[in-house]
Amino acid sequence: MVEYKKKKKIPEKLGKFIRSKREERKISIRKLASLAKVSHPYLSQVEQGKFLPSPSWLKKIALPLKVNYFKLLALAGYIETDKLEEKAIDRKVLDVSDLKEEDVKYLTKLIERLRQK
Repeated sequence: MVEYKKKKKIPEKLGKFIRSKREERKISIRKLASLAKVSHPYLSQVEQGKFLPSPSWLKKIALPLKVNYFKLLALAGYIETDKLEEKAIDRKVLDVSDLKEEDVKYLTKLIERLRQK
């Protein structure tokens, strides 16, 4: 696992990474919070390195940020960096932020059906 001293720095590094990706995409903090369905004050505090978010929270912001979920887990210290490549090789993130809600629901159902095969 991650050493204690390094673990203290994780929220800061993760927050800087999330902020840089958000700014790279030219999305406001409120817009990202809305797309990810998370609280914008909490997102702000994560970006400032004040909190280490849960894996489920990271999953919510991965898609709108166009960032691999496993990369976020690794940056947060939830998985070892060497395991990142095993789990994330050639994974693609689908950006649905410009689709209508009904289209997103349709795609979600379609993906669920494909996974059941």
